[in-house]
Amino acid sequence: MNRPNRIRPLPVILCVALFILLSLKFAGYHLSTDSSQTDSGRSDGKVTSRDDKTKGKNAAELRLELDAKILELQQAKDTIVELNKASSKQHKCQSFGELEKKLIISQQAFEKLKTDKNKLVKELSEKDTQLAKYASAATSPFEGQKLVHLDMKGAPPKISYLLKLLPLYQKLGATGLLIEYEDMFPYQGKLAVLSRNNSYTVEDINKLQAAALNLKLSIIPLVQTFGHMEFVLKHGQFADLNEVSHHKMVICSTCNGSQALIEEMITQILSLHSGVDYIHIGGDEVYDLYKHKSSRSKFTSKEKLFTSHIMSISTYISKHFSNVRVIIWDDMLRTWNVDHISNLKDYVIPMVWAYWSNLDEYFPTGMWQRYTKVFREIWIASAFKGAGGSDNDFPPIQQHVGNHESWLKIISSLQDTGVTVTGIALTGWSRYDHFANMVELMPAGITSLALCLGVLEAGEMNHKVIATASHRLGCKSNITLAINRKYKAENCSFYGSTAFYAIGIYYQGTVHYDRARNVIPTWHTRFQRNRDRISPFRLERAYAECLESKKYLQKARHIARTVFSKLFYSNDIYEWMITKIVTKIANLDNLLKKLKDYKVAS
Repeated sequence: MNRPNRIRPLPVILCVALFILLSLKFAGYHLSTDSSQTDSGRSDGKVTSRDDKTKGKNAAELRLELDAKILELQQAKDTIVELNKASSKQHKCQSFGELEKKLIISQQAFEKLKTDKNKLVKELSEKDTQLAKYASAATSPFEGQKLVHLDMKGAPPKISYLLKLLPLYQKLGATGLLIEYEDMFPYQGKLAVLSRNNSYTVEDINKLQAAALNLKLSIIPLVQTFGHMEFVLKHGQFADLNEVSHHKMVICSTCNGSQALIEEMITQILSLHSGVDYIHIGGDEVYDLYKHKSSRSKFTSKEKLFTSHIMSISTYISKHFSNVRVIIWDDMLRTWNVDHISNLKDYVIPMVWAYWSNLDEYFPTGMWQRYTKVFREIWIASAFKGAGGSDNDFPPIQQHVGNHESWLKIISSLQDTGVTVTGIALTGWSRYDHFANMVELMPAGITSLALCLGVLEAGEMNHKVIATASHRLGCKSNITLAINRKYKAENCSFYGSTAFYAIGIYYQGTVHYDRARNVIPTWHTRFQRNRDRISPFRLERAYAECLESKKYLQKARHIARTVFSKLFYSNDIYEWMITKIVTKIANLDNLLKKLKDYKVAS
């Protein structure tokens, strides 16, 4: 008697599992159960640079990733259905032991696909909620404190110039100052080596505070206590306190002498600022965190090391300066979970900083939710100069104006969270770090500052903001927002405006300089010269651009020599002249020699 073919369930199941395994593998999905492999591409928690900080995936990228996961799941499901239909046929498979292993692996892979999909759905939902909040947020004038950040690490203003800047800052809408003295502070005793030769004196600091008090401008001193300590760690007597010896950036918080050094720095600064309500202790971009053997031997994670160091400093301040509250930069906390962040709740106030023009999707997903669960007060930090490029001469004003408009959206979206945004610090960086070249000088950033403060005052950017800022600065026409190849040096009458005009002339010289030098790699290479493939038209144009550039650079040098001495110290003027003008003129002279046969166009 012939018996009908019966389905053999075990071989069918095993073959289905094998097919799913192969499908997932060819789809590019990694089935390894080794977590070290799946995590190999993750960030170690560090931020990267001032230009691009802690940016997560945007909504579009998340949607693409989610679509791919859903497609993989659907393909796997369809495969199972098709195999069930064909299950009446006889299947020949590998040995039971091998198939059992592959079945387990395929089941794990399938479950991980579903977990990843659910995680993406949740993240995308949070991102969409955040974007919807920003989109619906009606911006309004910012009523909190508005601090102008003075970064003294590059071309610090002479005290006479600084005292004339304060009334201008107030006129433009500022309510206070965030002063990052670095090596311009008059440290005493064992710390005297930290001060540069022409640093401010105690008398200068007292004059500054008296002038600020008279103008009702608050002061918050800022001293770096973890990262960006180059101005301290570059000195031989503190070499042993480096987290990474040759980097000279991050202090080894667990090394003997580090805590005493930081406490003495803070004591000297706060002793000269007895009336302040806040001190900012830095804490941003701690790139070398948790690399010293001492740090690794005493702490089990970066988070615990960072938390311990910040808590220790905050505790010292509250003990010896009980009325002073502590602010830190927030970037090291952005990806932490709520439990880790909560450890700092009673010790610090975060200052959340970001300088891009569009911040809608800039911060890690869920960051604001985590912060609002822990902190009742936050500060924010924007930028009016020094954050648009590490070698800039003029700030990209449109970027900075957009940055402030974006911050107004975020502030509005935080209104119902129970968090108070106490103030905003408009940062004006002078170098990216202590060893970098200078970025925009203060006179070059004044027009950007005026517009950014105007946006905060009005709650938006409009023609009235431009007209008001231009009037306050005594400019003959409205301020130019687009600093581009068509830019012409502007005439205004604020104190330091002659230097602003000189920098404008210099910038016009750099436009011609770039045009001339860009010809060489395209129309004057050795390959082209050896084969007589030269374009006289292009090289004649380059020669003319060289001469035009020299004309502007020499004019800028002449004006700068006259006016810079009233604003800046001689060593800073010398550095600016060498790095900005003298080097370019020397390069132009060399280029003119190469192009001497094409000078007819001039």
